[in-house]
Amino acid sequence: MEGSNSLDRISKPKELSEKEKELLTLSKVGHRTQSIYFKGKRIGKISLRESGGGNSQSIYEVEIEPGYRNRGIGKEVYRRVNQELNKKGMVLTSEIGGITSTEANHMWESLVRSGEAEVVTDFLTERGVPVRYKFKDPK
Repeated sequence: MEGSNSLDRISKPKELSEKEKELLTLSKVGHRTQSIYFKGKRIGKISLRESGGGNSQSIYEVEIEPGYRNRGIGKEVYRRVNQELNKKGMVLTSEIGGITSTEANHMWESLVRSGEAEVVTDFLTERGVPVRYKFKDPK
C-alpha cells in the first residue's frame, strides 16, 4: 500500500469498537487472577500481584490466545482492571522494568501516548533499573 510502512502500523495501535467492548468480559478465578472472555469464549487470563505498598497492583502475567492478539483486547483488559482497582483506591502498574515483555512495553507505551498512563521515575530508575509504567491516578 502506497505511503504505508511497518512504523505506521506500530504507531497506530488497534482499538476495540464500542460493540466489541461490550463482548469483552473478565471473570475472577482466583485471589488475583481473572479469565478473559471475548464473545463468550475464554481467550486468556490476567494475574496481578500487590506492589507499591498496597496502593497499586502490578501485572504478573497476561495470556491471550494468538488469534486474539493485536486487536486491542489486551489494552481494554488493562483499562478494565485499572478501573476496578481505582474503586479500591489503587492503580495498575507494569512489573519492575526489565521483567516486562517487549509486547507489554509496547502496550504501556501506547497507553502513555494516549495520556492514560505515565512513566514511573523513582529511586529504582535513579539506580539504573529500567523504566516501569503506571496508569495515572484517577481524578
